[in-house]
Amino acid sequence: MGKQTIESGIKVLLVGAGQGGKALLNMFLGDPSITVTGVADIDENAPGLIIAKRENIPTDSDFRNLILDNSMDLIVDVTGDPGVSVTSSLIITNMRNRLERYLEQIRQRKRPVHTN
Repeated sequence: MGKQTIESGIKVLLVGAGQGGKALLNMFLGDPSITVTGVADIDENAPGLIIAKRENIPTDSDFRNLILDNSMDLIVDVTGDPGVSVTSSLIITNMRNRLERYLEQIRQRKRPVHTN
């Protein structure tokens, strides 16, 4: 995979597609710097899953099936399930360097340019 830049955006896997997940999904879909790589929820009728399917975003009842290709930069867990949090934490540890580089790029972009 090539170097992640602000221009290429951040890839997000959303875990939890209830009302909170739905709100986040709508926010992510409205942000051109974010690509949603998948949405997971154990409730097949969760409102966020319905939106994801309509938008042709991969969905699954088990988020682990959506991380097999390791294509996301960030996992957003809005389930409140401690089991999901522990598993996500292990995965996020492997992605931390990519996220830190991305956040540094954002910080660099927001710094004022000084001219002499």
